Amino acid sequence: MQTGTRNKVIYAVYFAIFAVIWGVLFWKCRFGFASDEAIYLLVPFRTIGGDIPFLHEWHPTQISDIWIQPLVALFLKVNGGTEGIFLAFRYIFTAVWGVFAFFVFFRLRKISLLGAAVSSLSLFIYVPFGEMALYYNTIGIITLLSSAVIVLTADKWKPFQFAVAGALFAVSVTCCPFLAAGFLVLAVIAVVRKEKLFLFFTAGIAVIFAVFCCFYLSKASLSSIIDSIPHLVGDREHPFVLTDKIATYFISIFTSSLAFPAVFVLLLGPISFSLYHKDMRTRRMGFIVTVALVIILQAAYLVQGAFVNSFMFPPMFIAIYCFMNTKSKD
Repeated sequence: MQTGTRNKVIYAVYFAIFAVIWGVLFWKCRFGFASDEAIYLLVPFRTIGGDIPFLHEWHPTQISDIWIQPLVALFLKVNGGTEGIFLAFRYIFTAVWGVFAFFVFFRLRKISLLGAAVSSLSLFIYVPFGEMALYYNTIGIITLLSSAVIVLTADKWKPFQFAVAGALFAVSVTCCPFLAAGFLVLAVIAVVRKEKLFLFFTAGIAVIFAVFCCFYLSKASLSSIIDSIPHLVGDREHPFVLTDKIATYFISIFTSSLAFPAVFVLLLGPISFSLYHKDMRTRRMGFIVTVALVIILQAAYLVQGAFVNSFMFPPMFIAIYCFMNTKSKD
């Protein structure tokens, strides 16, 4: 099949599947979701009603509510009340998630049309914990991945695009504050590589940081917010000690399945062997072995009925193998 014909087929199949998925997701909005759905709208609703962030709400996830509150306020103004707000925000999320998935395809297609189509559709049918709502998990994924895709594919107006990418990255930090450490890593890399575009990336971050400060500092003084931090960290619903949380995270991965430790050790084999023997046949065999081991791991999760973390391992392990064996590390 010629390249032009092949690309037309990929486009046709992609848009057909995309339309079906989008339609099914909008239909699915009419059905109920997990109980946490309520709190994602309750906190900005309370803020609109006069509660002061950090002072009247000791909940660490409220940091990202700044991006949801304008939508809640607009709905209340147009609708005149909260009736139907959950269903409306499911539709809003589904629309935003679809645009996001298409954006990933649109930007990545210049690298690989088939890869972009598969990535976009895989992303489209995935929602963290089944929560079809705009909240810190979904907003974080949308902004962080969009930022990375923009940086990866920017070819025109690069300063502007990097500034937009920086702004999106800053929004993702409000969804997961630990991502702030990622900025430090990027800064070190930028200094080593003398990457001037990182200045525009930082400028984008500064804009969002300024908006963030204006929003929260307009509600309360900096000293009162600082005084409230111990209450945020000590939230009874999400108690943790940082060092214990990090250790528990890795322990939970290794104990998530009886097969995980064995599969993890065996996966080191094809990666190491393919790096030592760089011929294409060895790399292909290593890829087949990697996929087979991932399937075994997924089968173990299926038997155990442990689905919470299983979705992360196929793309992670296969991506690591592909990255280690590709010639173009960029």
